[in-house]
Amino acid sequence: MEKDLAVIVVNYIQFVNVKPAVDELIRQGFCTDFFIPTFAAGDGFDAMTEDLQNILQKEGYPVFRSANDDFYKVLLEPYPCGMPIRHKYLLRYRYTLLSTKPNIVYVPEKYLMYDAILCSGTLESAFLSAYGKTFPVGDLKYEHFTKRKIEREKPTLVYLPTYGDNCSIERILPLLDELKEHYYVISKVHHGTNFLVNEKERAERLRASSDEFYDSHKSLAELLEIADIVLTDASGSVFDALYLGIPVALFCDEINKNRIGGFDTLQYKLFEKGLLPYTNDPEKLLKTLSDAQDPELNAAQRAWAKQTFIYSDHPAKEFAEVVKSYIDGTQDDRYLALHALLKDRFYTLLNENPTLVARAKQLEAENADLVSRNQELSERLAQAEASLRYYESGKLYRLAKKLYHLKNGKDE
Repeated sequence: MEKDLAVIVVNYIQFVNVKPAVDELIRQGFCTDFFIPTFAAGDGFDAMTEDLQNILQKEGYPVFRSANDDFYKVLLEPYPCGMPIRHKYLLRYRYTLLSTKPNIVYVPEKYLMYDAILCSGTLESAFLSAYGKTFPVGDLKYEHFTKRKIEREKPTLVYLPTYGDNCSIERILPLLDELKEHYYVISKVHHGTNFLVNEKERAERLRASSDEFYDSHKSLAELLEIADIVLTDASGSVFDALYLGIPVALFCDEINKNRIGGFDTLQYKLFEKGLLPYTNDPEKLLKTLSDAQDPELNAAQRAWAKQTFIYSDHPAKEFAEVVKSYIDGTQDDRYLALHALLKDRFYTLLNENPTLVARAKQLEAENADLVSRNQELSERLAQAEASLRYYESGKLYRLAKKLYHLKNGKDE
């Protein structure tokens, strides 16, 4: 059966970021199915996806855990997921405004496969256009965002760490008592920290040390509505704060750690321009947080955000219009045909590369074996030549040689 739209989601955060546009497409009558990949039990990804499946099913969405026999006009996914869902057009949707980890996210093999890339604004659209057609749209989850003021004795600090090697939780924990003297600290962990087995201990330690603690089920928008300041590390939430005009500071080991080639991290570029307070020194954290609340800096940040992001009253409808143009087949077939050639050649070479590398290693091993064999033969030849010289220098050899010449009538 041919259907309109398939949407892949791997975690709740991705679902929240694409849900308003999917709801708009469903409202317009487009047949839509959700797909959630399966993972083997062990590291926690299985628990993450099972949790997501329960949420989607409770909300009444059709959910599949593997590819079915249907053919979809458009397949939407957050990044290459490897699900063999049959489709005509492949579109990538975003679930963060901008990435803080370009060495992981902004690489060609994760973008060239897409017929279209939905972006956060003019900046991302400009650099991702190197990989294909881009469509800037507003952030879906902030369509109805409204700041609220919670009356407290201390300002509300929302701490939003990432997970994995870039996470700052271990470095923040010893500082939280001092931070709480100046701020009411609300912590929300990354969905990776929430579910991954090797992340659970750091989550529990942060829970015990915060004034309030939330896992990935808590809406980020709800927390940012009441945030006076945001503290993060290499999490993409730094750009959520900038998008919403909330003071933000960074605390991480190295702000440009995740650069790729000549592409610096976007947070580093902002720090370099004096637009983003950052420190990796625990003793300077309070000063950095204070700097982040400077009114002149905040005004400059808002000006940067206005130039960088898309602000729209109806982002879900605009997102849906982009997807609809592919479902209806109104996109330029000439671009799609040429992009298909680029995709085919790039991924053919990419797939051939491991084979070529393996063959090169095989030849290298064979060459090393030949070099070793040649060395062995050279040593044996040298030994034979030495033995021959020794034999020729002996009296018996000289006598035998003289008899040979006498017998054959030859002079020495």
